[in-house]
Amino acid sequence: PFAHLKTGRFHYEVFGDKQLPAVLLIMGLGMPAAGWPRSFISMLLEKSLRVITVDTEMQAVRALFSSENVYVAAIGRTLLRLPVQAPYLLEDMALDLVQLLDELKLQRAHVVGASMGGMIGQTL
Repeated sequence: PFAHLKTGRFHYEVFGDKQLPAVLLIMGLGMPAAGWPRSFISMLLEKSLRVITVDTEMQAVRALFSSENVYVAAIGRTLLRLPVQAPYLLEDMALDLVQLLDELKLQRAHVVGASMGGMIGQTL
């Protein structure tokens, strides 16, 4: 399914019973939610947890292409060792996930992140 957030559509999947405690799995930059090993998700389900996976690569695409030539300009500024103003921050990505949890009517969830997903999770 898709959540319809202020920043656009956001793909997610839910596994397990609605009544169980939730675990939010946040994959790293450019990796789809399907990148989480099914054996890992199965193990969490066996531990009586509800598992929610999200596609953060949609966030990355919005960050890179939110305005014309942002990506190219950022690379150029980095090579020149100049500061880069990101149009979409970790805080924005975390707020997307807060909105997703709100849409799912969850007040809390355990958070697990891989790579950039871990950074988003820490910010969350």
